[in-house]
Amino acid sequence: MTDLPSNYGADTIGAKQLAKKGTETDLQFAETVLESTNEGFVVWDAGQRLVAWSEKCPDFWYQPDHILRPGMPMIELLRHITVKGGFGPGDHEKLAQQQLQKIRRIGGNSEDEFEMHDGRIIHVQRHSMRDGGHSSTYTDITARRRAEKKQQSSEQQFRTLFDHIPISVWIEDWSAVKSVIDQLQTEEIENFSSHFRTDKALTERLAQKTSILNVNAKTLQMYRATGQKEFGLFANNNFLTDDKYPAYCDTLAAFARGEPHCVVSSWEKTLDGDDIYVRDTVFIADEYHDTWAQVVHTKEDITSRKQTEVELEETLSWLEEAQRIGRVGHWVWDETGQREIFASQEMHRILGNEDNPKLYSWDEFLDSIHPDDREHTAQVQTKAADSGTDFEVDYRIVLANGETRTIRERGEPVYDEAGKHTQTVGTIQDITKQTERDRALHESEARYTDAARIAKLGHWSYDEVADRLDHCSDELARIHGITSDAYMAMVTNTGKDIERAHPDDRETYQKVVTDAQRNATPYDVEYRIIRPGGEVRHIREIGEPVCDDNGKLIRSYGTLQDITDRKIAEFSLREAHDELEERVLERTVELETARNEAEAANVLKSQLITTMSHELRTPLTSIIGSLRLIANEIVGSISDEVKDLLNVAVRNSDHLAVLVNDILDIEKISSGAMNLKVQQLNLSELVQLSVKLNEGYGEEYDISFATEELEPFIMVLGNEMRLLQVMANLLSNAAKFSPKGDCVTVAIKRIEKMVKVSVSDNGPGIADDIQGRIFDKFVRGDNIDARNLSGAGLGLNITRSIIEMHNGTISFDTETGVGTTFYFTLPTIE
Repeated sequence: MTDLPSNYGADTIGAKQLAKKGTETDLQFAETVLESTNEGFVVWDAGQRLVAWSEKCPDFWYQPDHILRPGMPMIELLRHITVKGGFGPGDHEKLAQQQLQKIRRIGGNSEDEFEMHDGRIIHVQRHSMRDGGHSSTYTDITARRRAEKKQQSSEQQFRTLFDHIPISVWIEDWSAVKSVIDQLQTEEIENFSSHFRTDKALTERLAQKTSILNVNAKTLQMYRATGQKEFGLFANNNFLTDDKYPAYCDTLAAFARGEPHCVVSSWEKTLDGDDIYVRDTVFIADEYHDTWAQVVHTKEDITSRKQTEVELEETLSWLEEAQRIGRVGHWVWDETGQREIFASQEMHRILGNEDNPKLYSWDEFLDSIHPDDREHTAQVQTKAADSGTDFEVDYRIVLANGETRTIRERGEPVYDEAGKHTQTVGTIQDITKQTERDRALHESEARYTDAARIAKLGHWSYDEVADRLDHCSDELARIHGITSDAYMAMVTNTGKDIERAHPDDRETYQKVVTDAQRNATPYDVEYRIIRPGGEVRHIREIGEPVCDDNGKLIRSYGTLQDITDRKIAEFSLREAHDELEERVLERTVELETARNEAEAANVLKSQLITTMSHELRTPLTSIIGSLRLIANEIVGSISDEVKDLLNVAVRNSDHLAVLVNDILDIEKISSGAMNLKVQQLNLSELVQLSVKLNEGYGEEYDISFATEELEPFIMVLGNEMRLLQVMANLLSNAAKFSPKGDCVTVAIKRIEKMVKVSVSDNGPGIADDIQGRIFDKFVRGDNIDARNLSGAGLGLNITRSIIEMHNGTISFDTETGVGTTFYFTLPTIE
C-alpha cells in the first residue's frame, strides 16, 4: 500500500477521521489484500476522491504514479488517462466526463470490462464501502480472454474436425463397465474373450451400461440418423446383435486386459435396416480415472471391401476347386535367394504332401522327380532360369508311397523395375490320366491301323461344298497301290477319280453314288479297280451322304475294303459248292437206298425177334414148368445128382425167360408199342409189395431187404406191373452187388410235389469208366468178387424208359468201396 502523505488530513478526510468513522478496518483489510494479489486496488471516498491505491494501479493507468496523491479527484485521474489515450481517440474532456458519469451510474457492487487502446482487456470490480465510498479492483484479463478465445477457437476447430473427419467417431462412457470389470479382475479370469462369449447374460448387461457421449456427423450419416438422440436410442436397442456379439466380446476382453486399442469387425444394422460391415478401431485410455472411463470408436464402413473380400474368397475357392478338378497347381520360384518354391495347395496334393505343406528347396524338388527324368528336367529349368525364358517340360514324380505320376510344368520369368529376374511363376498339372489315355489312344490307333491293314479297310471324307477329298487313310491309298498324296490329288481332280474303276463297272458305280447323293441315302457297292501296274482288285465301298438343314449335300463319308481275297474264295467256294452239290446228290441217292434197305432190315429184324420171342416163350414156359415138376419130385423120386442138374436147368431157364422178356420190352419201347395204362396207385403199398415179391431172389444171394422212411399214403398215377418191374430190376441189381449177409435199404421220401424212391446197397460201387453210360443198352457192371452174375445189361435201360414214360427221372449216387444208391422220382397227385 502506498504510504499516505503527511498533509493528507488538511485537505481531505485523514486517517484519524477514517478510523473514527470505522474505515480503519477496511484499510487494514485492503492493505492485506493488496499485499497478496497482483491485481490493482484503489479506494475512493464518498466524494470520488482518491484515498489509497496499490503499486499495481499505475500499470492499469498508464503509469500516472507521479501525479497520484491522496484526495485526488477521480475526474482528474480520468482526464490524465484520457490524455494518455486510455479511452481511445476523441475529445479528452468529453471522454473523461463520460467515464465519470458511467462510474456514477454503475455505482458500487458492479463489474465492468473495457479494452485499452494498447489492446489490453481490463476487468474492474467495484465494491461499496460503509462510508459511502467504494473500492475498485483492476485485473488484466487479456491473457485469460485470449486463452478463452483460443480455447473457443480450438473447440470450434475440434468440432469442425470431429464432424468432418471422413470416418465415424463414437465416444462412449464406460465407467459402469469399468466397475463391473474391476470386480471380475479379482476372479483371476485367464481368457476374458471366452468368458464374455460364454456368459451372454453378463455381456448383454455390460452393453446396457455403456452410454454414448458424442458422435460425429459421419456416424450419423453412416447409420442414417438425423441426430445424436435418435442415434442413441437406436444404438441402445440394436447394439448387441448376433453378428456383432463376438466382436463386442473381443472389445470387452481388450478393455479388461488394459490394452490401449483393439480392432474388431462385424456386420451391423442401420436405422433403415441395411446391413453394413464395420471395421471398428477401439481406443482405450492407458489409465482410468477413479470413477469414469471413456472409449473412443473410429468406425469405417467397409461393406464394399468385405463384399470384395467375400467375392475374392469365392473366386479363390472357385479357382482352387477348378485347380483341383483340372489337377493344376501353381508355384513361384524365388530366383534371388536360396531358390525356394512357394506351392499352392493343389500342387502339394499333386506332389503327395497335402498333409505337410512346406516350401521346397531346389534339391528337395529334384529329389521328388523320377531318376530317369531328373537330369533332363533340371537342364530345362536351369536354362530357363539363366536365360529368363518361358519353358514347358513333362516329367514323372515318385510319391512317398511309391506311386508314379506324370507332370506337365510350365513357367515364365518375372522381372523387377530394374529388369532383374527375381521370380519364376508357373503351373504344374497332373497329366497321369491324360498320358495314360494318350498312350491308350496311341495303342488303340496302332491297333486300328493294324486292324485296318489286316482287314484291308480304308476310310475317307469328302467335302461336297468345296468338291475335294479332305481325308483318306493310308490303307485306302495302299489298296489303290499309290501314296496318300497321290490319291488325294487324283480324287480332288473332279471326274478323274472314276478312272480308278474298271471300265466294265464304271457305269454301275457312278449310278449308285449319284442316286445316293440325290436321295441322301447310304450306299453299298462292289466294283473292281485297276492299279497303276494293271492289277485288278475287287473293292467294296460303303458311303453315307450328309446334308444340312435345308437338304443341301455338304459332306460324304465312307469306307473302302479290298475284298479280292474274298472274291477269289467265293469263286473257289462256288466251284466247290457246285461240285459238292453234285456229290451230295449222288450220295443222297445212295443213302436213300441204304436207308430203305435198313428200314426193311429193321422191320425184318423186329418181326424176326418178335417171332423168335413168341416161338421161344411157349416152349420155354413148358420146359420151365416140366423141370420144376421133376425137380420138386411131383412125378417121382429122383437122385440128388439128378436134382442138382435139374436145379441148374431151372435157373438157366429162368434166366433165358428174363432175357426173352427184356428183348420184347426193348422192342416195344423202340417201336413205341409199349402203351401204359395208368391208374391211381399208393406208391408206399406198391414198394412194400415189391420188397415181398423179391425176398426169394434176395435169399438166393443171402441178402435181406428193409424199408425206412415210408409214408403210409403217397398217391401217384402209374402202371402197377411196370413200376413193380422197375423195383424188381433195382432190388435184383442191389442184391447181386451186395456182400453176402448184407441188407439192401429201400426208402420213400416226399419232396414238394414229387416222391423219391431210393434203393441203397453196400456193394463195391460203380466203376468210373461206366458211370456215364450205366443206363445204356448191354452195359453191365461186374462186382469185385467176380461172381457169375446173370443179365444182358438191359434192365437199367428198360427201367429208365419206364420211369420217363411216367414223367419221372432216375439217377444214382455211388462211391467206390462204399456202395450205390439208385433213386427215381415221380409226380404225386393230391
